[in-house]
Amino acid sequence: MIFPQLYLSDIIFGGIDGIITSSSIISGVYSLGISQNNKTIIVLGLANLISGGFSGGYSRYICSQTEVEQGLVKEKNSRKSAMYAGASYIFFGSLLFVPFMYYKGIEAFKISFAILMSSLFFIGYVKAIVLKKEDRIKCGARYMITGVLVSLLSFKISRHIMETNIIK
Repeated sequence: MIFPQLYLSDIIFGGIDGIITSSSIISGVYSLGISQNNKTIIVLGLANLISGGFSGGYSRYICSQTEVEQGLVKEKNSRKSAMYAGASYIFFGSLLFVPFMYYKGIEAFKISFAILMSSLFFIGYVKAIVLKKEDRIKCGARYMITGVLVSLLSFKISRHIMETNIIK
């Protein structure tokens, strides 16, 4: 086992948060019509990965301390919890920005979307393997579908705001 099962929730939390947040940034920029400028996506992505990784790690640090204080878990290293969540956020979130380093426009967006789907599926699939409580394919598919719906929601909201001139 690469990581202790005690920290599985931290890895899942960080990974999904990193993927969904990165996808929302990409979708928002793409919906604005400035996606030809990959520099914008990459700069926003790096800022997101750094701040989100630290924020998610710190949140998990506080949450894991609270879980111990409440007696929900007997023993958990809050620093490790923070490290796993933050590192997972940065790792999985960064995957979505890689296509923008090599491709432009719709091609980069499509590849990034494929990475979003496969990464979310992977997280759900691995969770099912580790916990041995549900079907691997179903768990992976559920994570993937939920993530895709959230990403599409972000895209549609951004597009609607732009088309209706809600913000002047």
